[in-house]
Amino acid sequence: MSFEPKLEIYKLCLLKKEDGKHETFRGLFRKKFGGYRHLGPAEEITLENIFDTFLQDFVKTLDTGKYKQNKKKAFTLAKSNSHVSVLSPMRSVQSQFIYGTLDGGKHNQKRKLGKLDNTDDHTPITNTNIVSDLFYFLIHTPLNSSDAIVFIQSYSETGISDIFKNFLEDYFKYQNEIKSQISSWLPPALEEKYRKGATFKSIKFTTPWRVQSGFEELDQKTYDLVVKVEIEDRSQKKLPYEKTKNVFNSLKNAVLKMTERETRLLGNFGEKEAKITNGVDMIYDIDTETVDLKPVIKLREQGIIPKEGDILDFKEVHAYCKGLLNQITEIEDPNNDIEEL
Repeated sequence: MSFEPKLEIYKLCLLKKEDGKHETFRGLFRKKFGGYRHLGPAEEITLENIFDTFLQDFVKTLDTGKYKQNKKKAFTLAKSNSHVSVLSPMRSVQSQFIYGTLDGGKHNQKRKLGKLDNTDDHTPITNTNIVSDLFYFLIHTPLNSSDAIVFIQSYSETGISDIFKNFLEDYFKYQNEIKSQISSWLPPALEEKYRKGATFKSIKFTTPWRVQSGFEELDQKTYDLVVKVEIEDRSQKKLPYEKTKNVFNSLKNAVLKMTERETRLLGNFGEKEAKITNGVDMIYDIDTETVDLKPVIKLREQGIIPKEGDILDFKEVHAYCKGLLNQITEIEDPNNDIEEL
């Protein structure tokens, strides 16, 4: 499947610029929102007041009537219309998160939009147009912590996580006092879950290869090639991931022959990458026999299937993410969502 929905997990950390020590979201919000003076006396400010202010400011920053953009991509808050229904920005006070749907994709590319039943009917897509999709997000900001958990949904062929992460680092800061850093993260609570029962998936061998023959028809006689050989397990009965090193040992003496004189053992290729899987693809280091877990979850394998036109039911995505967040944080969520703003 070429257009597969997936979920990426990140951790965003708050740091004091002066000494690099951790700062809490309570401290950031107090500074960022002017001590909540607009809400009245400090002793009367509630958790609900804080997350109302946070959500309203987040929406105001994004919903400017223009897309946030870099040279290649852009995004904004998504809005429902007659063709599609999205999740408007909302918050959960008890579980201390906000969530919603983004509208974004690539721009600055000249293309044309055609019709299947009329090859002469085209509409130009110019540099000022954007070809967009819809993406779910959730940001969990526990007030007494310096670490936020961020879920960003994307697709195998397209995503806006890069530009959205840049936006988040810029949003979660305060003047020259507080900054934020965001990085990929797989919660320890999920590591053993995905490692247990994982099976061997594939091994890829990659090497540069200088080939001096075979190009007699071209002016230049020497070319640099990159040769990639991937062996994928498509059998019904999968090997447990612990057998990955055995698979490599069985393959490493295989010989790849380019010409009569030019051959190379797969085991002598410069790079080798093994993958194992259990709902999440993981990199298996053959030398150290350890697993590098990628914080990317394939939503189809979690029972979330795109509808007609590859449109997701974002209520399903939200329900899955709330459950996943509860697993990670062990926080009970009483579904204390407010009306959309």
